[in-house]
Amino acid sequence: MPYLDSQIKQEDHEPNCPNPKAMGLCIRGYNKKGNRTWILRALECPSCGVIIKLPYKHNPTKKQKDKLMSMPKLPKILNENENLQIKSKEEIDRDFWKWAKDRKTRKIQGRVAENAKLNHKEKQYRQKVRALKTMYKNDEKHCPRLKGKINWDPKLVEKFFAVRPTYYEILELLKWPPLRRDNNKWANKYRGYIPYSNDKPENFGYIGRDPDYFNLKNKPVLLHDPNKLSKFEKLVIEEAQGRMDYMQAVITKYHASKIKVEYKILKNV
Repeated sequence: MPYLDSQIKQEDHEPNCPNPKAMGLCIRGYNKKGNRTWILRALECPSCGVIIKLPYKHNPTKKQKDKLMSMPKLPKILNENENLQIKSKEEIDRDFWKWAKDRKTRKIQGRVAENAKLNHKEKQYRQKVRALKTMYKNDEKHCPRLKGKINWDPKLVEKFFAVRPTYYEILELLKWPPLRRDNNKWANKYRGYIPYSNDKPENFGYIGRDPDYFNLKNKPVLLHDPNKLSKFEKLVIEEAQGRMDYMQAVITKYHASKIKVEYKILKNV
C-alpha cells in the first residue's frame, strides 16, 4: 500500500536500505463499537528490517465494560483533614455474613437461571404447541360450522409453559387421542379422516374418510348449517376442549404443590 510508505520517514530507514518500503503489521482487536476487526499495530520495512510501533488504545468489549463496572472500587485516599473510620469487631462480622449471604443468593439465582434455559428438544415441542392455534384456525376456515365452537385460548398456552411442564406432559398434550394431530401439515393432509371403529380387530390403528364430513362439504346448502356437524368436526371440538382442560389441570397441579401450610403449635397453659 503506497500510503504506508510515507509513514516511515527516510531518516528512519537504515543508511544503506536498497528499497525503502513500509508493510503494515496488524493484530486482532476491537473497534469503538466493540466489533472484532484488524488494527494496525506497527510498520516494518522488508528491505532493512526497521520496525516502528504505532500508538495503540485498547477498546474493551461490552462484556469487559460490564465486568469493569461491577469490580469493587479502590480504597479512597484520605486527605489530611479526614479521619479513618475504624469498625468494631461486631460490625466487621455483620458485614462479612451479609456479604456471604448475598453471595450464596447470587449463586442460587444463577443456578436457577441456568436450569431455566430450554434445550433444543423442549423449544421444538413448545413451538408445536403454539402452532396448534394456526391448526384450529385452518379447521374453522375449511369447516365454517366450527366457528365459535373451538374457542382455543393462546393465553392458557403461555400459562401452561410458565409452570415449566415436563417433556412427557407436553408430549401427552400433542398426542391427544383419538385424532393425535400435532402439526399443521398432518392436519391439512388428513382433515376429514377419523379412526376406524374398534368392531374389527384388523382395523385397529388405521384411519379412514368420514362420509358425513365429505357429504356435507359437497353440499353448499348444508355447509354453513351449525346443526349439521359430522363426526370429524365433533372430534375436533372435543380435542380442543380436552387439551385446554388438560393444560388447566397441569397448571393447577403445579400451583398446588407450591402452597405451604403452616401449623401453629399451642403450648399447654
